[in-house]
Amino acid sequence: MKPPKSPGDRRLVELDALRGLAALCVLLYHGWYSQPVQPLALAWLFQHTPLHVVTSGRQPVVFFFVLSGFVLTRGLLASPPPSWANYAAQRTVRLGLPVAGALAASVLLYALAWRGPLPDWPGGHFMVEAMWTEPPSGLGLLRQALLLGHDGQISLDPVLWSLGHEWRVSLLLPAVLLFRGRPLRLLALGVVAMLLAHALGARDNAMGLGVDLPATFLATLYFLLPFCAGGTLALAPAPALPAWVRVALGLDVLALACTSNDLAGVLASVLLILLARQPGPLLAWLRWRGPVWLGKVSFSLYLVHLPLLAAVVHLLGGTVSQTVAVALGMALSLPAAALLHRAVEQPAHRLAKRIAGWGHRRLVATG
Repeated sequence: MKPPKSPGDRRLVELDALRGLAALCVLLYHGWYSQPVQPLALAWLFQHTPLHVVTSGRQPVVFFFVLSGFVLTRGLLASPPPSWANYAAQRTVRLGLPVAGALAASVLLYALAWRGPLPDWPGGHFMVEAMWTEPPSGLGLLRQALLLGHDGQISLDPVLWSLGHEWRVSLLLPAVLLFRGRPLRLLALGVVAMLLAHALGARDNAMGLGVDLPATFLATLYFLLPFCAGGTLALAPAPALPAWVRVALGLDVLALACTSNDLAGVLASVLLILLARQPGPLLAWLRWRGPVWLGKVSFSLYLVHLPLLAAVVHLLGGTVSQTVAVALGMALSLPAAALLHRAVEQPAHRLAKRIAGWGHRRLVATG
């Protein structure tokens, strides 16, 4: 027997599309900052206009956190809610298997492409100082697959820094059900968490993983606010906004996109999710098949693009310019994401749904 359907079960493809656009921004961010030459006109646009979000890197990740808080809370509001153990198993499978697949792909690409350390070049930070800084090892692979690495320990796929926080917070997220009818208290909890993390040494607008394992938990505490903000949005009734309010909030999002401030990123993410659920041109465009497809492969794109980019740069380094190598790596990231999605992410989703079904049958049997 399948669990009963509820409004929280209906997938919002428009939000998937936003996630896809955020993943594309992360790809463009790594591509832009791997280019040895950055045209001044583009540099100005990316620095001083709302296009800054394309090359900020951090703002899209903050958006991922807010969106996860919203989507996961919305799912938990479905009746009946799963047990914590069942929910934790689902989340671990849905995150862990694609992470393991991306790490396996990185190890394979390393074996095929590694020819020694790359010579440094202007814009070579990610390729020279972050990717493949040490040979793959069994212990290192296990540590990264379990999302337990800290700064300098995730060189097989540096984007895993955000997945460590995502997994930890998502395991705590069933507690949001305690805040039904009191969403502002959940938001207040997130604010207190960020203030406490700041008092303990977390760096505003720069916190990533940390220099050691304990510091990674401090960083997770710091990032609790965006998840709580997304959860608050899911717990509160969705208002219907008149057209002039939607325009005003859209302009607010554009203004906030010009910054690199984490709090501004949280606010912009909340407003963007709110606007994406309103009728109008934005909703219609987000439901178009291009953004929807991008949203479908967004998680895989986020996971696979840096290893693939590094492989192309290593293989073609010295034979073509870094500009061409980086551009080719970026272009190949989309079909690679589609492949990882089909080969690993979709089976992970199916397994997670089976786990959810097992939990529902056990609930029915014992209820």
